[in-house]
Amino acid sequence: MLKTTPQQALFDLIYTQLLGYGIDVIDFKELNSQLTYPFFVLRDVEASKSKYTMENVGGELTVTIDLWNYADDRGQHDSIVYAIESMLTVIESIESYQLILDGMIIKTLNDIKNSDRQLLHTVIIATYKLF
Repeated sequence: MLKTTPQQALFDLIYTQLLGYGIDVIDFKELNSQLTYPFFVLRDVEASKSKYTMENVGGELTVTIDLWNYADDRGQHDSIVYAIESMLTVIESIESYQLILDGMIIKTLNDIKNSDRQLLHTVIIATYKLF
């Protein structure tokens, strides 16, 4: 059986954990469909690999999660952001790869252009060192 890349392994782990919140998890190809709020968009995990040996790879993985919700549910939105931040903080390994959280950026924007109601759009970007 083929081994999974570290970026796919991290994507699969986060996707499974996001499903556990009972909120829809989609990718960009589904954005044109009818959506219920809140929902997550899990983007492809980006990799920057810098150390290769026959048995090891090193570098950096970056995961980006978008959370969309109605602005009048700010408390719920904040609770979900906190849960995701906490979940990303404790990831230390995937399959045979070791990870250390190197940084996290969390940005929340008010969006009034994409719906008939005001929306909150939070982008969470987590960067991990890969060993």
